[in-house]
Amino acid sequence: MALKITEYLKGSNEKRIIYLMPLKDGSDWQYINLSKGHICPCKFESRAAALEDFKRYTYKFDRVVIEELDAL
Repeated sequence: MALKITEYLKGSNEKRIIYLMPLKDGSDWQYINLSKGHICPCKFESRAAALEDFKRYTYKFDRVVIEELDAL
């Protein structure tokens, strides 16, 4: 199931919306930054692996909200 991640940057009013989505063939997971209109070239074998990588950057944010998405 895909995830919607909303990041609130420290010391800023900026909010970013990112989706963590499985590839169409289901082989890997990839981040899509809707705020920047960017698809991250990084691919992860599982949603858990992608979230582990994401944790390395959480120091940049005041708050992170993660929501499960049923369908897009």
